[in-house]
Amino acid sequence: MGVLCYFFNKGFLCAKYQKKIFEKIKTDGLYTYNKTDLYDYLIYLLDKKEKLLSKSNDELSRLLKISPSKVSTLRANISVKFMDDSEYKGLFLDFLSQLSNKNIKEDNTYYIFTVENKAIRNFIEAKLKEHCQ
Repeated sequence: MGVLCYFFNKGFLCAKYQKKIFEKIKTDGLYTYNKTDLYDYLIYLLDKKEKLLSKSNDELSRLLKISPSKVSTLRANISVKFMDDSEYKGLFLDFLSQLSNKNIKEDNTYYIFTVENKAIRNFIEAKLKEHCQ
């Protein structure tokens, strides 16, 4: 419920977003998506204007009043269900641009860093598997 409260408080359920949501439902079918998918789609649309997904899991959790684990799942769902290929690859490029020496620890032959965003982690894992085979 926190997600809808955020949208109503910010006044984002305007005609523009209503039209996009209606088109999505009309194209894919009403029962194709469950409540969580619709929430995820709302966040995806809102991210286009507010850049919500650039926030940390903790910040987004507090903002939307959902648990950090749900935020992590939300990010993964959006990357799989709603992003096109260029947006998905853009996640990784954004990650690389934010990476700096202070975020990486070098331990002889290993580089250690943490990736909070599950979608970026999945992208990295897929690329590593692709290149290591």
